[in-house]
Amino acid sequence: MREAIIFIELKDVKQSAWEDARRHALDQLEETIEAFSEYHQLEGYKKRLAYVANRKPYANRAHTSDIQKFRNDYRITLKFASEIVFG
Repeated sequence: MREAIIFIELKDVKQSAWEDARRHALDQLEETIEAFSEYHQLEGYKKRLAYVANRKPYANRAHTSDIQKFRNDYRITLKFASEIVFG
C-alpha cells in the first residue's frame, strides 16, 4: 500500500471572487479525481487528501458540506488552506 496521494487545486483570487473560484476549484478536483480513478485505485493509498489552496487566508473558512461531500463521494479528506506544508 502506498503512503499518500494528494490532489491540489491552486487559486490566487481576492475575497470578492472567492466563492466562484472555490466552486471552480472543487469542480476541477472532482474531474481530476474521477479521471485518476479510471486508471488507478484510490484504496491503494493510506492517506487520500485534496486541497483547495488560495494565497489569501480567507480560504481557511469552514466549508463543512463540501468536506462531507468529498468524504462521501470519494473517501478523500478535503481541506481548504492558504498554506500547504509537507513533511
